[in-house]
Amino acid sequence: MGPLKRLEMLIRASAPSEPPGTMARSMVAAATASLILAATETVAAYPRPSSASWNFFSAAFTTYLPFLALGAALLAVAVPRRGISLWFPVTVGALRVVDGVGPDLASTLWILVLLGVLLPGFLAIRWAADRTGGSPPFLFGATVGIVLPVLAGRVAVVAFGVRLGGASRALALGALIGLAVFVALRGLVSIWPKTALVFLLGPAVGLGLWSRGAPSTPSPRAVQAVSSTPRPDVVLIVLDTVRAQALASYGRRRTTMPGLEAFARRATTFEKAWTNASWTLPAHASLFSGLRLTRNKYDSGYAPSERVSSERFLASRLRAAGYATGAVSANFGVFGREDPLLAGFDRVDVEPLRPFVFRPWLFDLLAWFPRAMWLEAKRERFPGPSMRAPWVVDRSLEFWAKAAGRPRFLFVNFMEAHLPWIPERQDLGRFAPVALDIETEQISVLGRYLQGGRPTPAETEILRARYDESLYSLDRSLTRLLEAVTAGGSNEGAIVVVTSDHGESLGEHDRFGHRNSLDEEATRIPLFVRGPGLESGARLEAPVELVDVFGYLARAAGLHIEGALDCRPLGERRQVVIEHRPGPQGRLPTSYPRGDLSALIEWPFKYVEGPEVAPALFDLSADPGEQRNLVLIEPARVKAMSVVLHDLSGSGSSQSSAPDRISEERLRALGYVR
Repeated sequence: MGPLKRLEMLIRASAPSEPPGTMARSMVAAATASLILAATETVAAYPRPSSASWNFFSAAFTTYLPFLALGAALLAVAVPRRGISLWFPVTVGALRVVDGVGPDLASTLWILVLLGVLLPGFLAIRWAADRTGGSPPFLFGATVGIVLPVLAGRVAVVAFGVRLGGASRALALGALIGLAVFVALRGLVSIWPKTALVFLLGPAVGLGLWSRGAPSTPSPRAVQAVSSTPRPDVVLIVLDTVRAQALASYGRRRTTMPGLEAFARRATTFEKAWTNASWTLPAHASLFSGLRLTRNKYDSGYAPSERVSSERFLASRLRAAGYATGAVSANFGVFGREDPLLAGFDRVDVEPLRPFVFRPWLFDLLAWFPRAMWLEAKRERFPGPSMRAPWVVDRSLEFWAKAAGRPRFLFVNFMEAHLPWIPERQDLGRFAPVALDIETEQISVLGRYLQGGRPTPAETEILRARYDESLYSLDRSLTRLLEAVTAGGSNEGAIVVVTSDHGESLGEHDRFGHRNSLDEEATRIPLFVRGPGLESGARLEAPVELVDVFGYLARAAGLHIEGALDCRPLGERRQVVIEHRPGPQGRLPTSYPRGDLSALIEWPFKYVEGPEVAPALFDLSADPGEQRNLVLIEPARVKAMSVVLHDLSGSGSSQSSAPDRISEERLRALGYVR
């Protein structure tokens, strides 16, 4: 007996042609459907090779299995002859797309119209198939019935979203067409069962193409001919949420990162560096594109369709120039599913969240399936770190070794300084005693703060100590990475940039966290650069924006830089612009400003304004804590800086921006939305 015949017999053996007599068939059906769903989730979340994909796949499978087992058992009892072979995969496939269809009336009408057209055909094909008495092999029904609606819906969004006036309509159209094709194939297989083996290739090919993602086609400006001149290796390290005020290089008396300070003595320190935005997504978009927030439009105040193309990002440009590109990120909230920030990287490592410990990882996996009580109880807990710095360094050095022989671009993101602050065991208590469980300690204080309660000075000092201890833990791994990529002396080896995407308020101005203010604590960042044209151990006072880092790295790698970008050569900037476009905001403590914000820095003066806040002017040299507003004292300077700010700052939040459920859930997991 040939292998194809044996495979056919195996598939047919799983087909419920007779009413199932035990729960075994239901469990097989549920396990198969869970495997398919977990696979579709995994290839969507990890469109490029990633060492984390297996962990994510395992977590998705174990999440789906109990729910699908219950559903398969109920259908096997309610519709014994057809429940598992037809209705079960159809139901699962439909559930996987319905959460992406908007609840607006227009989308609902579209669905009703399409159902009115497709339902008669659906019933006719089912009636014709049932007359034959045949039953398609279950594996065929499960794979086609689940994958087709999901895959067709996603393809339709890309192909017809703009033409149909929205992603919801396109998704509804694609999903219903996918279901219709499934029913048609089901009828065909019922009549000619042997054709099932051929159709099983369809979902496999579809998933394979899906896992590859959309082909990257850089714009003509971004395409660079591969030069015969050796190109330098480039390492870009972002210490997420590390503020400049936390480091000894920027005046801190406490040494929180001794290894980084040692690196600073072999690099150039930029004493006056600011981010372009006060939270991760727009800050990284500026870092990768050389465009300020209101030009790259990667903020909640703009619709995703308004964002600048990822083809203009540094990784895409470097890959077109012949670089091997790799990204290792600890930030699950931003560098995650369907986000274009990591487009252009050949290898991506973004570890999934720890299953069932904190709520964020349930975003999509349980989208429209019932949520168990023991999972719901985890909702209010802080999101835990998706991984620790040692994991990040291990994956980074793995890419560094494997890509040797080609110019390399490595982007690394560490999250130790982001809430919650959980130092390694040997560092916990280094700067303040530990009285409570580390998570309870932070949840108790910050939870009360969000309800309007002000932390006591002692509680604030404990939070600051945990932040500093987390930096100390981070430094140990960071030092290992820096030593590996800088081997060869100060004038050899890779170009290395160590910076942050934004800072963190730790009680200043009665604020904790970042994103919703443009205070110095949230926007002043460290910046250390080791590379050509910069002196080892030098300290430069010229103002720098995060977009300028893009320009320096692109030029050092030999790329063409368009004149329309916002970046300037390091040391030549005179004005700094910081922006915030939050769109609709949730609940915020009363100490936070609301609405759009823009800031202009013409050292030493900083001017801040927004449509919902009173303007403010500070002298950062004499008043680094921004305690004394000079608006009434310096009216002429206020007027002049306001004119310049209006000229340099971009548009306000888009009126058409609407909350995105997936993005909102991930932001809530990181503490941005409450």
